[in-house]
Amino acid sequence: MHPCVVVLVEKFSGGITKSNSRKGSLNRKLTVQQLFLGNGNSKESTNVFHEILCQLNDEKVGPPHFFVHSAGTGGTISSVGRYVKKYLIPTEVVLADSEFSIYYDYVVNQRFKREGGEPYWVSPGMAGTGFGYSGPAMHGKTTSLQPSVIDLAFKVPDLASTAAMHFLKKIGISGGTSTGLNFITALSLAAQRRTNSSNNDNDKLRIVVLLADSSTPYEDTYFNFSWISEKFHSHGGIPLLKCWERAIEHSYKHGGDPLKRGSLKCKRSFSDRYRRRHVPL
Repeated sequence: MHPCVVVLVEKFSGGITKSNSRKGSLNRKLTVQQLFLGNGNSKESTNVFHEILCQLNDEKVGPPHFFVHSAGTGGTISSVGRYVKKYLIPTEVVLADSEFSIYYDYVVNQRFKREGGEPYWVSPGMAGTGFGYSGPAMHGKTTSLQPSVIDLAFKVPDLASTAAMHFLKKIGISGGTSTGLNFITALSLAAQRRTNSSNNDNDKLRIVVLLADSSTPYEDTYFNFSWISEKFHSHGGIPLLKCWERAIEHSYKHGGDPLKRGSLKCKRSFSDRYRRRHVPL
């Protein structure tokens, strides 16, 4: 496994502040570094990516190679994408999309601008992320997602994202649906792109991930095994959830792509129509 830094940016409480980073090492190669955006003495910025750059610069670290985020309305990832393009920052903006959302095809294949995704939507989805059950994706009307500022897109099985939530909680990070989706996408991206990294700290592959939501609103749903067993029954239920957790843990400890490993070992969680796809634009 080659060196990589995954920077986790926590923004549960709104506002932007500077805080000390918390670092941990994964197999001495993959480093997880946590920054915090919360209430307090804010720096003058209207874009979360500006503050991320400021904090990384304070630690004498260059801009991230990748910024990973899911989309609900699409506003956050689009604002970051516009900022990156405007200031010519060498960062690729990566969309993490849920299994039955239309956003992946909206960005990659220019679909669903005139047709809705209702026929393809399967409940429960990942709450607060994705789009597909309320008509076409029309920028400025039904969505804020701007395809032109997205460089790369991943589609992730919903049970895999849920398993990522459970795994993160085991290692002390209490994140919600967006956080789980973002994290497993970042692990997969790191496994695919790590070959160009080096042992020099500033040359390591750097991926910024937003810890966009807390686990608290999901204690009775995505962290409730009875709820999962019922709502994700057609996806494979608890056995497949545990399978995805093992795939994620293996990736975390030993490297490798958790989506690739899960696609081989947790096959029932993939719909035939929506197998994992990730295509550079």
